[in-house]
Amino acid sequence: MIADILACPRCDSPLRMVDHLWECDSCGTVARQRRDIIDFLFDTSVIRLANEGRWDLEEDQRIGLQLLEVLDECTYEDLSERAIRLRADSDEFVSDPGAQLRTSGLALRAQRRFARRYERVAGEVGRGHGHQMLHKIETRLQDLRKSPMPRQLAIEVGGGDGQYLLGFANRFQHVVFVDGSLVNVILATALGRDDGVTNVSFLRADITTLPIRSSVASLVHANNVIEHVHRPHKMTSECVRVTSGGGYTVVVSPNRNSIFPEPHFRLPLYGLIPRPLRLRLIPFTRGKRSEAGTNPLSLRRLRNTLEKAPPLKGVGRLRRTSRTRVDSPPDSDSSCNRRSLPVTGRPHGRLDGESGPSSNRALPHRHGEENSP
Repeated sequence: MIADILACPRCDSPLRMVDHLWECDSCGTVARQRRDIIDFLFDTSVIRLANEGRWDLEEDQRIGLQLLEVLDECTYEDLSERAIRLRADSDEFVSDPGAQLRTSGLALRAQRRFARRYERVAGEVGRGHGHQMLHKIETRLQDLRKSPMPRQLAIEVGGGDGQYLLGFANRFQHVVFVDGSLVNVILATALGRDDGVTNVSFLRADITTLPIRSSVASLVHANNVIEHVHRPHKMTSECVRVTSGGGYTVVVSPNRNSIFPEPHFRLPLYGLIPRPLRLRLIPFTRGKRSEAGTNPLSLRRLRNTLEKAPPLKGVGRLRRTSRTRVDSPPDSDSSCNRRSLPVTGRPHGRLDGESGPSSNRALPHRHGEENSP
């Protein structure tokens, strides 16, 4: 399955595996097979992130290879604990890829508060993240009178440690999990294994140049990812490119202007606070010395980013229609403005989501459906 949909991230040519290496006839070796993981970043040392952040992939790979050695004998929980210990220094500061952490006592307490909150939320949801997200998407599509989501292939972009995998794997014939961190991909592999999931392929790759053929995915899902990307429009362009006719792309991002605490920095009305003042507050709320690695988007910025996603050949635009209120979970009330992008010979479209107080959301919709007023 995975070999049929992989493509060279540099020239889009087909790939073939030769002695645990994935080869392109034009570009040579582009990936390395590490157990069940296809690693397209094996020779990449740094990835640029939002707000002038830089992600040290060499350190991530060093820790990931240590985890890979004990993958068979450790559960997901064991590997998670090992990853935390390997990322922590002698003062218990846990490294945060792309972030510039402070090393004071106040910063450590802020980081511990954040970690406790994250663990509490994760514990409350359990393995139900994927089921809940699909329920929200399907409810929204029904409210918009859109066609149901196909159930062939789902692509999880920037999937972290795989909390959405179980729900997606139960709903789709196959799932492709993509993340830039080898540590995260290994943790996701362990999580899927422990849950008995067998229909997932794991890729370590740059999400702004997905090594996947065009027009193959029924669903492309990127949750709390776009705000970390150096060039957000490149990510959305890739998501649109790999989405199949009749498929949907879902992009979820915190709203920088929410009245609720912004989840990365724990500041309400984050985008409305002058940046010099934010930089003075962030060390106390999150233990960071800068915003490097994270740049939450406003609704307007998200919409503009989606507009930059280049349409495929034959795409035309229909008129913008009226605003429609959409059912959504309590923590992310939202409404949307609908647009369609009909494509000749290949149904495809995009819908720009408008968020309520706490999140931005966007979905593409199918060609051939009339927009209701």
